[in-house]
Amino acid sequence: MLDDILQAVIEKRTWEVVNECEQSIKGKIEEFESAVERIKENLPKEGHPDVDLLLDLYFEKHTVSVRGAYTAGVRDKLKLRKEIIDFTN
Repeated sequence: MLDDILQAVIEKRTWEVVNECEQSIKGKIEEFESAVERIKENLPKEGHPDVDLLLDLYFEKHTVSVRGAYTAGVRDKLKLRKEIIDFTN
């Protein structure tokens, strides 16, 4: 039960962090998306789904990386807290 609650809290915070990161580089994201659209304009229509897939995979990779980093940080904090408590007792 505690694991489920922790996972829900981590998931919520992960999306907050993703949104914060995206806001901080909004201009770069727009530039990237514009470049993708220019590439699509020069490709035959049958190539568009592949470009869209690459775009989705790129953003998914970013989200997974943020989630992994945030989860590792939370786990490290919990582990460090336990070690400090054990050390001081």
